[in-house]
Amino acid sequence: MSERYLINNRAASFIKDQVGNIDGPATVKLPDGLGRIIHPDGSTSAAEWAQLWFRADGSLSSTFPFYP
Repeated sequence: MSERYLINNRAASFIKDQVGNIDGPATVKLPDGLGRIIHPDGSTSAAEWAQLWFRADGSLSSTFPFYP
């Protein structure tokens, strides 16, 4: 399975807005149309959530969209 943000600059803006409101690893609800999941059979579905992971200094380390 592969996860992707569909509009990178929109995703970056959304994530940047979230970072100031979160302390530690978090799951956030994505706006409609921001992420997509590509399943092993090639089908796709909308990503509804994103995981945000942070470094010890509080800076963003990683983020990925997912479908529960």
